[in-house]
Amino acid sequence: MIAIEILGLSFVVNAPEQILRDIAVFFHLVSKPEDTALPDMTIIQSRSGAWRLYAQGIRTPAVANSRNEVLPLLLNVITTKMASERQTTLRAGCIGWMARSALIFASNRDDQTLFTAWAVDRGFTYLGDDIIGLDPDEGVVTGFPAPALLSSGVAADVSALQAFRNLASMASVEAVVVRPETAWCPDELSAPCGLIIVPEFMEGSALLISPVSAGEANDICLAECARLNAPSLDDLFAMNALVTKTPAVRITYGDMAQLDGAADHLIRYALESEIPRPQLERFLQALLPHKPPTAVYPRQVATERTMSPPPKLTIGMATYDDYDGVYFSVQALRLYHGDVMDQVELLIVDNHPDGACAEALKELDRHALNLRYLPQTELAGTAVRDFVFREAAGEFVLCIDCHVLLVPGAVRSLIDYFAAHPDTPDLLQGPLLMDGLDAVTTHWDLKWNKGMFGVWAPPLTDFDRTGEPFEIPCMGLGLFACRKAAWVGFNPMFRGFGGEEFYLHEKFRQAGARTLCLPFLGWVHRFNRPMGIPYAVTWQDRIRNYIIGWSELNLPLDEMRHHMSELLGEENTDQAFKAVESELSALGTAGMMGPESIPRSNSQLSKIAPSAVRRKTPEVSVLMPVFNGARFLQRAIDSILGQTLREIEFVIVNDGSSDETAAILDTVARRDSRVIVAHLPKNGGISAALNHGLGMVSTEFVARMDADDIALHDRLERQLQFLAQHPDVGVLGGWMRLLYPDGSLGDVIQYPEGLWRFDAQMLAGNPIGHPSVMMRPSIIRKVGGYRSAFDGQEDYDLWIRTSQIARIGNIGGACLVHYRFRSWAEANIPRSWWRRFLGIVVCACGRSSLVGVGDPMSGRERIDSSVLPLLMITDEERANLRAYLLNSLSLDPDGAHAGMTLAEAFSLLDMKGLVGRLA
Repeated sequence: MIAIEILGLSFVVNAPEQILRDIAVFFHLVSKPEDTALPDMTIIQSRSGAWRLYAQGIRTPAVANSRNEVLPLLLNVITTKMASERQTTLRAGCIGWMARSALIFASNRDDQTLFTAWAVDRGFTYLGDDIIGLDPDEGVVTGFPAPALLSSGVAADVSALQAFRNLASMASVEAVVVRPETAWCPDELSAPCGLIIVPEFMEGSALLISPVSAGEANDICLAECARLNAPSLDDLFAMNALVTKTPAVRITYGDMAQLDGAADHLIRYALESEIPRPQLERFLQALLPHKPPTAVYPRQVATERTMSPPPKLTIGMATYDDYDGVYFSVQALRLYHGDVMDQVELLIVDNHPDGACAEALKELDRHALNLRYLPQTELAGTAVRDFVFREAAGEFVLCIDCHVLLVPGAVRSLIDYFAAHPDTPDLLQGPLLMDGLDAVTTHWDLKWNKGMFGVWAPPLTDFDRTGEPFEIPCMGLGLFACRKAAWVGFNPMFRGFGGEEFYLHEKFRQAGARTLCLPFLGWVHRFNRPMGIPYAVTWQDRIRNYIIGWSELNLPLDEMRHHMSELLGEENTDQAFKAVESELSALGTAGMMGPESIPRSNSQLSKIAPSAVRRKTPEVSVLMPVFNGARFLQRAIDSILGQTLREIEFVIVNDGSSDETAAILDTVARRDSRVIVAHLPKNGGISAALNHGLGMVSTEFVARMDADDIALHDRLERQLQFLAQHPDVGVLGGWMRLLYPDGSLGDVIQYPEGLWRFDAQMLAGNPIGHPSVMMRPSIIRKVGGYRSAFDGQEDYDLWIRTSQIARIGNIGGACLVHYRFRSWAEANIPRSWWRRFLGIVVCACGRSSLVGVGDPMSGRERIDSSVLPLLMITDEERANLRAYLLNSLSLDPDGAHAGMTLAEAFSLLDMKGLVGRLA
């Protein structure tokens, strides 16, 4: 017999041994009853094979047709008995956080189970998904973390969650029983109820979080109580007391990914703060969309939220003594786009930080936690907007004039667009609303007019804001967006204002991208300036920018010259052209204007005119080898280019790839001068690629990066700060979180914190994750760099040798990298055996160095049979080496090849040409 403990009651079950084992495995709280205890339930198997469950108080036995159906049957019987034996019992999900609980009710049981499972996956404790007890006096709920009973409609979705993978489960015809992890369940199963949640899945729906009235919550709770038994008077009082003081929310969603970062934060906030029902209702009411006014775009008002770094989107604006414009643009974003302000960084680039508006602009960041003020005098005029992209912390950037307002919902829709197109290379814009808000213009028509190449297209009054994106030839640059890593930049020689519109569009097109109008991205622009503008706008600057920009893109200048001559006169136009040609000649470029004579980036300009642009020296190099890594390459690159530490050089070594890797790298290098690419003619292995890259870096520190991982946004800054304070440290790693192929995150790999020198403990296993390290290349070069013979364990070998002349170690407390975990289906199984072989060889070499014998691999380029007798290894290690070699050849070490020695196994591998190739 076995006793199941539930909500203060004990149910003794008498059953065959196999059923008792199932109960012991799947139920959280079980014990052995007293020998004199009488069973509450008895389970027997009939001759027909069916299982019958008899219970006290239930006249008709419940029947299960197979062993796998017994546990679901047992759960249902327990639920029925609980309703009759315990006061106020509910059917609900229940989760916990910070010694408080949240009840989860849904009219659809699958919705309840799925939401409860999602919450557990996000770190909430599991108090149950079916039977919950309620104390009518104290408002305390008591959970029963019974096995989760998953219907066929929801089993696949729950099993895909990280926390539910590899759990003990038992499938029957109609359901899957899953055993909850002990770690999910708190020691104390009773907790005050701080929140009632009503989840509702609606396919295709946006995320909507709304308050639930006390009356509606009461009806929901009573309905769930009635599912067990007719509510008593005590039940009614208990329900009313609970819903009167407990805040309740309805969470409607169309995809589980929408819940992340919103629903989980709200639940934690409600449980941690013990927020009263009226206050939470007011907060949630402010998030609900209001009725749209009679205009082209609907209006949605939401409260401001606190920013959670890293932001998904940076909204930046450059300004020159225009405080009023900045103020109202910023406040409109916060007022009318508050539903996404926790995902947005606001950036103000002040092009006149010594001006009258500077102090007032600086004050703005005291009022908005997600706003940064950046003084900038390096460039003046239109090109200063480059700094919005350079300094942006977001992966995506929206650049607006400092006197632009966006229609409600536009920022949310833009974030959603980038989420759906994370690798887009395109330049994105939206329609401009006329001042009457009753018409829009979507682009510029390409023709010269009044000194500009482009005129506003005719206004549209019946524009469909829900339409599909479409290509445009050109558009005013009061608002434009792109992925930060896709930014092609303004020419650093631009001065003042004018000449940038068509130039930027054509530059994106020449880079292989499109220029699109997103119909939802509506904006209004303040054009009239009755008090004048505080900066100079000159014809000389405009003509100069056109000449420089069009020459860079190899566009003909004849039509532009003819138009300017008609507008300003031939003499003035000729003087402007001669001035630009003279300027380029003074810079040391060709005498004739053309694409070869025009610097395209700050780095090129610095080479020919060091005084023209003050560019900071990179502080850190990042080294990434890649071989046929196109699938995840762009995301890895973006995570480095988006670091909070901007002054870097990014050395990427293409190790003879045959996929799209080369094309991706060349495109990135064209768009970001920090990227340096080396294309090796053939694949030489990771150590050779890394050594090649180490020869290219120019800084004191080099960080390693894999081509399929994602670096956290402040990784480089954190490691640089630590190494700068510890000059004796040669290698510094950190924690990594597993990243699965489907994009979900797994456990954190917590490498040992601290610093150390080489000792015997290092031979117990690799103590540092290679993709997380930042190193001093001077130290790495001293020990001879990476050794190709150890490809597959090249990092472990390097740490052992480096730690003999410098300290190495890890910083902890937070992850530095999301490390992509490959499934067995993707892994090269023979390679894994070869790596285990190498692990023992690396330790043997380290052991020799430790005792002063010397490294047996010193001076050797590859492992051969002559090395094996020199290895300081135990008999057990020797046997393992032999087994690993045979396994890598897909041979059975204990079968037909049981008599093969280590030397013979190695010779066989070498004869097949596989030594080194398996890495």
